[in-house]
Amino acid sequence: MAKGQRRTVPHRRPSDDASNDGIPMSKKKDRSWFVCPQWGDLVSRRYASDTEAGRALNADPKVLAKLRSGAPVPKSTLLKVLRNYACRHDLESTVADLVVDTRSR
Repeated sequence: MAKGQRRTVPHRRPSDDASNDGIPMSKKKDRSWFVCPQWGDLVSRRYASDTEAGRALNADPKVLAKLRSGAPVPKSTLLKVLRNYACRHDLESTVADLVVDTRSR
């Protein structure tokens, strides 16, 4: 092989691999998703918009919009947002009480 040339490897599909044995290729699909039903009330008391809340809570406004609409998000994301909120404002309940697993609904 000449210097600077790349070696090409034929593409293999996950289904071609005999060692796969039903194990999902993506862990994201198996991830549990969580919601905070009280988020809309919590954030509307303090912030006029998701953009303003995003700046104050160091969070993506798109994620905050998902939380407000009740769309599920990863648990780590939800906990981060709730912890940042709790540092600035009183939650009036524990973070664990605000987090709901969508699989249990």
